[in-house]
Amino acid sequence: MTTLTLPNTSINWIYEGADPGQFEYETGTVLNRAGKQLDGNINSLKSQVESKLTVIDAFNAQVSAVINTSAYNTTTIYNDGIKVVSPTGEVWLALGTVPANTPLAAGAYWRKLTYSLSTTYTTGQTVVDANGNTWAATGTITGVAPPGAGWVLVPDEMNCGTTANQKIKLQIIRCTASTRSAYTPAVSELLHETDTGKVYIGDGTTAGGAQISADLGSNPSLASKSEVQAGGLIAAAGAGSADVITAAFTPALTAIGGTELLLVRATGANASTTPTFSPNGLASRIITKNNNQALVAGDISGAGHWMLLKADNTNSKWMLLNPAVSGGGGGGGTTVVSSDDTLTGFLVATSTSTLTSVGLSAGANPFLVVKSIHVTNVGSADDVVDVTITASGSDIPLANKIPVKLGSSVELLKRNKVFPTGSTLKLKSNTGSSLQIHVSYEATSETTLFSSGNLLTTADITNVHTASGNSSLFSCLLVNTDGVYNRAVDVVITNAADSIQVYLAKSMVVPAGASIELFEKSKYIPSGYKLKAQSAAANTISVHTSGKLI
Repeated sequence: MTTLTLPNTSINWIYEGADPGQFEYETGTVLNRAGKQLDGNINSLKSQVESKLTVIDAFNAQVSAVINTSAYNTTTIYNDGIKVVSPTGEVWLALGTVPANTPLAAGAYWRKLTYSLSTTYTTGQTVVDANGNTWAATGTITGVAPPGAGWVLVPDEMNCGTTANQKIKLQIIRCTASTRSAYTPAVSELLHETDTGKVYIGDGTTAGGAQISADLGSNPSLASKSEVQAGGLIAAAGAGSADVITAAFTPALTAIGGTELLLVRATGANASTTPTFSPNGLASRIITKNNNQALVAGDISGAGHWMLLKADNTNSKWMLLNPAVSGGGGGGGTTVVSSDDTLTGFLVATSTSTLTSVGLSAGANPFLVVKSIHVTNVGSADDVVDVTITASGSDIPLANKIPVKLGSSVELLKRNKVFPTGSTLKLKSNTGSSLQIHVSYEATSETTLFSSGNLLTTADITNVHTASGNSSLFSCLLVNTDGVYNRAVDVVITNAADSIQVYLAKSMVVPAGASIELFEKSKYIPSGYKLKAQSAAANTISVHTSGKLI
């Protein structure tokens, strides 16, 4: 028999079973047992509410996952990066410009972001979970839901991550030169050839992508150190013709931005003053020099001339930075036939009281370049010297009664003089054997040299030289053969129609018995232009000029 002790005998107790704990107390006419049942109902209802809230949270997460997206419309053209929601609630990302009527299953244009256990994900691909979070695969993953192994959370702003799972390392897809071409990268997807260091970018259709760098090596840059040193990216052999120049660069130029600096090996000398250049089939531009000045013939000196060309977008031209001829049309240059230390022979002579020929030998060469005529007085009194060159049957004075003081020397030439082979040098002094003369010269096969000499036999303007091509005049010697009077001389350059373009000397006085070298620097004269001179007194002024075709 079980003895029960009631906690309070002032109230009625109802026994509901053999277990003493099943006693319920009664207060008035309402049983507390009913109240306990009500508490149970409330707790059950609370659990149901919490379950519904979980469903609501999941629904809100799905809403969050598709926020800022719109329902997919087959007639809409979507831009790269736009997200859409399919009729089944999946989120898809546009991988470029998507044409209208492109189904979501078209892998070249769309990628599904909503996670699927049946899908295999590779490094860098991202998905959206039920909470709207974006996850990136760090390797090949199949059947593992984020945040499981292999997934890393992509923060809303890439720079705000502070913990390991909030950071993502940007990696380029690695491949080798032999495997790259078998893969077609998506738009903007990058490939890195680990065996060559080259980087390629995808456009969604080109197998292997398009190369965007030459060689990353250990220093990521658009060109390797060796390629920059070799200059292969900016140098190319010229093609086309000497005046219509083309070249093919690798990689090809697709536009002229205005900063390009290119090296092109010429195929020949330009004859035109407006040669053109076109790289990789782009629009031809005229080649100029200096401050947008026209070239002269020979500025591109010939086959093998490495032209340094700078893009000039202001004038839509190519600027030649290394023209062979300095100076512009009508201006003075610095072209010299050869340096004074380029010598092949000399002669020594002693003067006589009559004009006596001394030997000059050019051998088989067509020209002699006389670079020095040095006269020394070895006599017992002051003396004078006459020097004449006989070329092509004409005597051309180079010096007329030039004083040579006792115990002194005189250099008669300030600039080099060109004479054709077969020319004869003649000397004379007042006193026989008083002067010794040393002549240094160069025998040359250079066929572009020329010389002209004239005695002005009338008081009219007289043609001294007509340029058979663009030329550099490096000497113009004026000699007054009148031993009594000073004479005034005009020297001009005219065009082919004999219209004066510029005065090189105007009423210049040449003293009696004196010689004046007019040029201190070379002068440019275009093809067909003429060098002319004039003196008021006939047969008193001799003019000799030397130059070179360019």
